[in-house]
Amino acid sequence: MSFEALKKEILGEARTRSGLVRTELKEQRKQEEARITARARAIEESILEQAESEGSRQAEHLRQETGLRARSAVLLAKQEELDALKGSLREALLGQSEAEVKHLLSALLKLLPKEAGEITAGALHAEMLKKLVKKPYSLSEATIKGEGGFVFASQDAEMDLTMTHLLNQLFITKRAEIARFLFGS
Repeated sequence: MSFEALKKEILGEARTRSGLVRTELKEQRKQEEARITARARAIEESILEQAESEGSRQAEHLRQETGLRARSAVLLAKQEELDALKGSLREALLGQSEAEVKHLLSALLKLLPKEAGEITAGALHAEMLKKLVKKPYSLSEATIKGEGGFVFASQDAEMDLTMTHLLNQLFITKRAEIARFLFGS
C-alpha cells in the first residue's frame, strides 16, 4: 500500500471515528440536557410544593390568630358586661330602703360567731350598725370608706361581710349561672 493510500485510509478512518465521536457527544449532550431539565422540573415542583405548604401554613396561622383575637374581643365584652352587672347590683344593694338595709345587716350579724369581736362598719351602713350591734360585739370608730356592710374580727376569726366582698363571692360561686343567663349556653 502506498503512502497516499495509507494516508487516505487513515484520514477516512479518522473522519469515521470523529463522526461517531461527534454523534456520541451529541447524544450524551441531549441526555445531559434531558437529565438537567428533568432535575430542574423536579426542583421547581418541590419549590412550588414547599411554597404552597408554607402558604397554607401561614393562612392557617392567620385564621387561628384572627379567631383568637375575635374570641378575646368577645370575652372582653362579656367581662365588661359582667363588671357592669356587678356594679349595678352593688348600687342596688347600697340604694335599698332603710328597712331593707336593716333586714340585710341583721341577717349578716346572725352569721357571726358568738364570741366577742370588733365590727368595722362600711361608712355607708355605719349609722344603721350603731343601732344593730349588741354585745358580745363592739363597733369600731373607724369605718371603711365608700363601702357597705362590715368586717368582723376576733381573736379566732375574721369575716369580710362588706357588700363588695359578698358580691365578689356571689360572682365567683355563681359565675357560670350568671354567664348562662346573660349570654346563653
